[in-house]
Amino acid sequence: MAQYNDFVTINISSYNSFRNAILGNGYNVDGLYGDQCVDIPKLLVWNAGRPSPYWLSLPDGYAYEGWTNVSNRTHNAGDLFTLVYNKADVRTGDLVVLNNTSSNPYGHIAFADSDWNANTTSAYLVGQNQENPSATVGHYTTRTLVNVTTFLGAFRFIAWQQPVPPTPQKKKKREGFKWVLYANKLRSKY
Repeated sequence: MAQYNDFVTINISSYNSFRNAILGNGYNVDGLYGDQCVDIPKLLVWNAGRPSPYWLSLPDGYAYEGWTNVSNRTHNAGDLFTLVYNKADVRTGDLVVLNNTSSNPYGHIAFADSDWNANTTSAYLVGQNQENPSATVGHYTTRTLVNVTTFLGAFRFIAWQQPVPPTPQKKKKREGFKWVLYANKLRSKY
């Protein structure tokens, strides 16, 4: 495990590359409260070429505010992400936002480590401060089974989206086929 207290270059060519690079490491890129969950989206967007601080979770800095505050959500999506509103549409690598609860007033943000469906109530997430969470020092990046019933929405990193394969086109029947037969029939008469 390595601890980083600033931005570092990470391979973001694919979700799996990014995931494998961050798992087990701690990142405190903003210098606030140790290794918090919001440090990971900040790390991703910095590696995508955005200046720090780019990721917003205002007014209080809580993870869920990156989604619930419409201005933050629009800013955070920018031209890097598309927005996912339905739990059934969450795919591996989506940055999911969970609402606050009475036991966790901050909410949570982490990467879905599998595809979800409408009935998903818990799922493996890759993120920080998931195991033994602490509001003051945080916790390094893990893959943890998390209750996701408080799902608010997700950010889908455009660079990781798989292109949709083109729909195969049926070959059209050759027009004029009947005329070819007719022409052959005429030729045989003369």
